[in-house]
Amino acid sequence: MVGFVFGGTTLFTLAHVWFCVGETTGRTNTEIDRFFLEHIPFREWRTHVFPPLDEILKDGSEEVINFSHEELEKVS
Repeated sequence: MVGFVFGGTTLFTLAHVWFCVGETTGRTNTEIDRFFLEHIPFREWRTHVFPPLDEILKDGSEEVINFSHEELEKVS
């Protein structure tokens, strides 16, 4: 009986990981933080390309994009 509970839980967990966890291979921690801050759906993580920093700052602002863990906790 324990095997049925363990097996069912394992199948549920595998399905959740397969469908609900984004691909982060080759991404930096800053990029992963930006995914969450910019609310990009996890299905788009694999192919999403962030614009270079110079394009973001073309409007003349001098703001540098740098996120700390405290800022991430405030957002979530």
